[in-house]
Parts: sequence; structure tokens; C-alpha cells
Amino acid sequence: MNTSSRSIVYATAGTLFALVAGPLTAVAVVTKFSPALQGYYYAFGSLLTIRLLTELGFSQSIVQFVSHEWAKLRLDSNQELAGDSHVVARIRALARFAVAWYVVGACALVGVLVVAGVLTFGDQDRAIPWHLQWATLSIVVAAALPISVPYAFLQGINLTDSYWRYRFLQQVVAQGSLWVAILGGAELWAPSISSGFGLLTALTYLRIIHWRTLVSIFGVRTSGGRQIWRAELWPLQWRVAMGWLGPFLTSSLMTSIVFRVVSPERAGQYGLTMTLSGVIMALAGNWTTTRLPEFGTCFARADMRRFLSEFRRSFFASCLLGFLAASASVVGLFGLRTFLPWLGARLLPPVEFITAMAIVVVTISLNGVAVFFRSQKTEPFPRLVAVCSLITLVGGYAAAHWYGSLGCLIVQLSILTLIQVPAFWQGYRRQLASVSATTRLPSSTDY
Repeated sequence: MNTSSRSIVYATAGTLFALVAGPLTAVAVVTKFSPALQGYYYAFGSLLTIRLLTELGFSQSIVQFVSHEWAKLRLDSNQELAGDSHVVARIRALARFAVAWYVVGACALVGVLVVAGVLTFGDQDRAIPWHLQWATLSIVVAAALPISVPYAFLQGINLTDSYWRYRFLQQVVAQGSLWVAILGGAELWAPSISSGFGLLTALTYLRIIHWRTLVSIFGVRTSGGRQIWRAELWPLQWRVAMGWLGPFLTSSLMTSIVFRVVSPERAGQYGLTMTLSGVIMALAGNWTTTRLPEFGTCFARADMRRFLSEFRRSFFASCLLGFLAASASVVGLFGLRTFLPWLGARLLPPVEFITAMAIVVVTISLNGVAVFFRSQKTEPFPRLVAVCSLITLVGGYAAAHWYGSLGCLIVQLSILTLIQVPAFWQGYRRQLASVSATTRLPSSTDY
């Protein structure tokens, strides 16, 4: 089994675990939390997506940059970086700059999260204590932010199987500690406990499995990282930030909008539904996102025939799996409302739930197309996506006042289908024609 296959296996195992763990967590939440406390719990998770603004897509840009450079590098028998000395020096310089970026960002993130919490939860139910719990969670999440740097480099140097194995182990540890905390009566302390164990797992895995490799990358002082970032990564990074973070932040922050405008109880339903949506998107997206470094390396080596063949296979598998999972979720909702109404009532009502699943299916297809562009070190329509995200956020906030959570969902689905889908399809066709024009027959050494 090759690296890409193992990556898909580990990523799919993690997503399947999340698919099983999600309902179990939901049962624990609805059993131990009141509807209002459930709203706080999912609003906490919604606000935490603000941390993505700190990195501005830097880690994704690192993966794409390093995967292209990897065509000239290798790991030697000691698992240390080797190959073209000039490229090795560039990788090391960028690594040290990235660490500095994330450390500064982590310090700023604590203050931003605390302020966001006060603005969101400040005038809500005073019977639910949240201040110290939110401050602690903000610190733990910020402390974990710099850990994403070494894992981005591991993905870039084609150790994706190890990365997704770590992600699976971290999920198991974090989810297990979350269950123990919720069932033990920790209430809003549960996210901090889970995040703390997740951070400990990340550090332990790096120390035990990849210490030699990381020392060879981060342990050598090399200058020039800022210049490399400004000249080669920033032109890509700002596009990634607008094209990837915008939609993700928009969909995630909607839970906080529902919490603020509608009610904590409806935010709890919305948040639980979005958690299920995230699991489906992750499960389907594994077929494309896990292979991004491999696609990037194929493109860097000008092996276009293999690049197009593998991408198409992964893209169609991702879309089909997403559609089937979303359809099964709709059927499952009606089953819950019939046989377990107390649990079905903690999800959104049927019309809103079906709308949410439609958003999932459309988003999966757009994310797959985005992988096609990113493997070529480009980002599809970053300005358009940023404008659409802003319109969605403002429109969703306004619609929530008149139509509640259904208004938020309708605004999201309308923007996706009427603007982004046509634009992405036309862009994909143009880019596909450009790539196809340079396609060559694969040689016997390509496989």
C-alpha cells in the first residue's frame, strides 16, 4: 500500500470515527446539557474558528510550497532532510519564519477570542457560568496554534500517511477525554479538557515519531524566510485566505449569529447539525484533500496525464460519497423524529436540515474543484469568494432577524448555487483545457 492509499485509509478511519463519535457526543450533550447549555457549547466551537484568521491560510500555503520543492529533496537513512542544498536551505528558512509567525499570532489570538466571547455571550443567561471556561479554552487553543507548523511541513514532504495517522490518534484521545468530561459533569469545561489532551497528543507524537526529521528542518538557523514568504508564499497565501477561510468562517460563525439573534436553544440545534455536516464534508473530502501533496508533486514533475487521471477519480468519488451521506442523514433525521423524538428535536427541523444537507453537497463539489487549482499553486476566484462570504455573513445576519436559522441557510445556499458554482465550473473548464494542452504520455518510471 503506497503513501496516498495509507493517507486515505487513516483519514477515512478518522472521519468514520468522527461519524460514530458525533452521534455519541450528541447523546452525551443532550443527556447532560440543557438546551441553553447546548447552545453555549456549540457557540464556543463556532467562535473558535476565529483562530483561522491568525494564520490566514499560511499552513495550507506551506503544504503547497513544500510539496513542489519536494521534487528535489528526500529523507536519508536517518530520516533527515537531504537533497539539493539550496532547496534545503529555503525549506529551513521558511520553517523558522513560520514558527515566529504562529507564536506572535497565538499571543494575539488569546485577546481576540476573549473579546469575542464577551461580545457574544455577555448579555445572555447569567445562570450559566462561562467566563473562566471561555478564557481557559482560548489559552489552550492559542497554545496549540504553532503546532500546526511542523505538521504542515510533514504533509509537504509527503509524509501524509503519518500526518493522517496522527490526526486519527488525536481524534480518539480528544474525543475520549471529551466524553469523560461531559459525562463527569464538567459542562463548559469539557472543550478545554478535550483541547488540552489533543495538544498533549500532538506534542508527544512529534517527539516520538518525527523528532529527527523536525530537527533537520527547524534545528538549523537559516535566514531569508521572510523574503521567501513575501516573494513566493504571500501571493498564494492571500488567495488561499480569501478563497478557503472565507467560506469556512462564514459557515462556522453562523452558529454564533443564530445564538445572538435567535436563541441559545436554536443555536444548539444549528450547531449540532453543522457538526454532522462537517463530518460528511470531511468524509467525502478525504478523497481529494489527502492527495493534494501528491497532486502538487505530479504537477511539478509535469506528469499531467497522471495528475488529471488521479484527480478525476478522486473528485467523482468525493462527490458521490458526499451525496450518499447527505441523503442518508436526511433519512436518519426522520427516523430520529419518529422513534427517538427527544434526540431528533435537538437537530434542526426537517426543512432547515434538508437545506443544510444541500449546502453540504454543493460545498463538497466546490472544495474538490479548489483542490484541482491548489495543486497547481493557484486559488480559484479568491476575490469573488471573499465577497460572497461577506455577503453571506451580512445577509445571514439580516435574514436571521426575520426568518431565523432558515434564513441563514437559504442565504448560504443561494450564494453558493447562483454565484460560486457557475464561476467555479467555468474556471475549471478553462484551467482543464490549459492543463490538457500540456499533457504527456506517462513513462514507465512514473508508477
